[in-house]
Amino acid sequence: MYVFDGSRSFVLSETEASERSDAYAHLFRVVESGTGWLADGRSREPLRRGDCVLLRPGSGLALLPEDGHGPPAQPLAVLEIRFDYLEEIEAEDGAEPRAGERRFARAQAPLPAGGRLPAAGVREAAALARRLYAAARREDAAPELPAGGEAPAVLFQQLIRLLLGLRPALPADAEESAVSRTVQYMHRHYGEELTRDRLASVAGLSPWYYSGLFRRETGLSPTAYLTELRLRRARERLILGRDGVREISEACGFKDETYFRRRFKAASGVTPLAFARAPRERIADMSYAYTPHLLALGVMPCAAMVDARRELHRRPYHGRIDVHLRRERAMTPEVWAHNLERLRDAAPDLILCDDGKETPAYGGELERIAPCVYIPWRALDWRSQFRLLAAYVRRENEAERWLERYDEQTADARARVERIVGTESLLLLRVTDDRLAVYGLRNGGGVLYGDLGLNCPYEAAEIEIEQFVDPAFVAACDPDRILLIVDASAESDAHWRRLRRSDEWRGLRAVRRNAVVSVSEMPWLEYSPLAYAWIVRHLPELLSANAD
Repeated sequence: MYVFDGSRSFVLSETEASERSDAYAHLFRVVESGTGWLADGRSREPLRRGDCVLLRPGSGLALLPEDGHGPPAQPLAVLEIRFDYLEEIEAEDGAEPRAGERRFARAQAPLPAGGRLPAAGVREAAALARRLYAAARREDAAPELPAGGEAPAVLFQQLIRLLLGLRPALPADAEESAVSRTVQYMHRHYGEELTRDRLASVAGLSPWYYSGLFRRETGLSPTAYLTELRLRRARERLILGRDGVREISEACGFKDETYFRRRFKAASGVTPLAFARAPRERIADMSYAYTPHLLALGVMPCAAMVDARRELHRRPYHGRIDVHLRRERAMTPEVWAHNLERLRDAAPDLILCDDGKETPAYGGELERIAPCVYIPWRALDWRSQFRLLAAYVRRENEAERWLERYDEQTADARARVERIVGTESLLLLRVTDDRLAVYGLRNGGGVLYGDLGLNCPYEAAEIEIEQFVDPAFVAACDPDRILLIVDASAESDAHWRRLRRSDEWRGLRAVRRNAVVSVSEMPWLEYSPLAYAWIVRHLPELLSANAD
């Protein structure tokens, strides 16, 4: 049974504390204006006007204001609907209830979606929340008068029906299946009580059929998968060393600390405390994206993926990496087997991974070699990735000093760039096989259009990572300058030869001004502190050499 418990409107500025989930109530929140973050202590995702979130009791999720980096942000204005879910219970002493008596207790609502809600249905849910807030205020102001034709109780039940019909938001590249929905759900709610019935409800299947399907697709039962996930999160928190064993046990969904200690030792071979205190000097990186984060911290990985042909900015470090793992466009079984064998030879104490490898197929094999930590790729910006990685390798102070130096160098480079190009627009364009690509505020776009403040000829914030475009799009942008990347493939080279002979290309302002500069794929498309620092150092000189 769902019970409406009130509503409010509040503003969260960067100088105020975060607004966390309540220990008892469910909170449905609508971002009315401003920008901020939804965070769980391990990762965060951006929030902006129109976004809706559902915070479950004790989930640890928090709404955070902007952190003060970058231009001043508008405070986060939020509308909140508070409600409880009551579950009928029997008397603890086994006594028979009196005639007509029913007993209830607060419980987790069996709503399929939580956290940031998927786009489908959000607009309607936000509109219902606003109407409910207005109706509740009218009723509070004049309880003896009718609520303008809309009773809060009716609007609340309409909102609950809509929330019951939502499904969890998935990454764009996640497989749309019942099992993948529940896997994503476990990753977001592993600290909560997750029964097979609740997971089956998320999948939209009967519990019996769901268990069989899950085992066929993953090789594990839902319970075994969830236990492995909880133990993995516990290992990550123990490596960070910020919480005690009891706090970690509870945060990772183990309500009995003794049971947690027993399961942890059975899985890891040592007690949680011994695991937390173990030295971790030999760090391996199985994510090509995070090796430059380590290098920026002055940490030489004992094993890492190396592509000497592409890595202009990483070359000075190659000779100091003991074991070179293969890096290919596609992780074929042959490449994966080769890298696993080389990784075993390296004997690392800790393996860094991106969250794309947190699967039974990849993570299961890696965790048999050494403890692994999984750093989110899409959910975190590069600064957050850098700080989290630094915490895992005990280099947090070094990370903050590096960022301070980077910000100082960026401010100087930004002033130099502004003197050279003024308000001219710059397009970062890639020719990749038979397609053209432009970039948002990650990869090269983040440093060019964000940190260095160059004028982008399209809305970069609307592109998550990259967007494939046609020559007509480039012509519509008609930039003053172009940084051009042509991939090192025969198909890309042939495409570039055709493009540069076309009338659309020759008519571009940048082409007529001879303001097209060819650059390499790396570091210009790498999303890392090392790449960004390289670009900050070299871009002013590159633009100056090409100035009118």
